[in-house]
Amino acid sequence: MVKNAEDLIEISRENAFGGLGSLFIVDYLSEKECKGKLNFLRRLRLEPGSSLGEHSHTSNFEIYFILKGEGLLIDDGIEKKVGVGDMIYTADGASHSLINQGVEDLEFLAFIIPE
Repeated sequence: MVKNAEDLIEISRENAFGGLGSLFIVDYLSEKECKGKLNFLRRLRLEPGSSLGEHSHTSNFEIYFILKGEGLLIDDGIEKKVGVGDMIYTADGASHSLINQGVEDLEFLAFIIPE
């Protein structure tokens, strides 16, 4: 299967998980396409000053891979700077949030995998 970039649609979600600004989302793979082995694979984008609010993971874990920009991750209450090439793992039962503190968009891939 190939999904060409020009065929993918970017949608926005305001104040995602209580965060600031818009979260822009491109769905690459859905749970149905992955036959339940993956909840989804998405490209996410936060503009400067926007954030993904704190949220917990229950019965799944999440992986982010930073493609562009830099931000501040709050991982179970611990602040860590993140940038291009960094991988973020949020285990089942853990919580996290992500803030774009940079001057350019923060883009990352997000994978949610069921336990």
